[in-house]
Amino acid sequence: MNIKKALTTAGALALFASPLAFSAESLLQTLTAREKAACEAFMMADVDTIKEIIAEEALVAEGGRLYTRDEGINFRKDVAYGEVKLSDFKVVSITDDVAILHMKAVTEAVKDGKTLPATNYVSTVWANKAGSWQIVYSTSYVPEQDEAQMASVKAAAKAVAGE
Repeated sequence: MNIKKALTTAGALALFASPLAFSAESLLQTLTAREKAACEAFMMADVDTIKEIIAEEALVAEGGRLYTRDEGINFRKDVAYGEVKLSDFKVVSITDDVAILHMKAVTEAVKDGKTLPATNYVSTVWANKAGSWQIVYSTSYVPEQDEAQMASVKAAAKAVAGE
């Protein structure tokens, strides 16, 4: 075996044998930071950052319907945010390039004079696309015991749908 071929083979073996995949802790830290950046971008109405973090083809399931990324941006552009607290992060790695991040979100927010749900449990599906983790799907639910919050989510979804 010539030296060039040996180095190429050794390099390929090292590449595939090395832990390219994020460790669970590293993945959790990476996605938590990206999620917080997306949240901050929405609060600051920073559409460029939102579009960098959320994939163009992403879908959001809320209030009984699916929204595109751009519909989600349009819905949130008129939201007045107060404090937002994200906590209880958990990550599940599906493949080296796909993971689900789950968290609790406690928000102070108002849209069209209506208070939006204060407590949600959010799950986002992330895909590593060309070295950058992006949200490709998101959904949340309001704890069942809070019927007023659930009614608010449904009303907001109908408003976006023009109903």
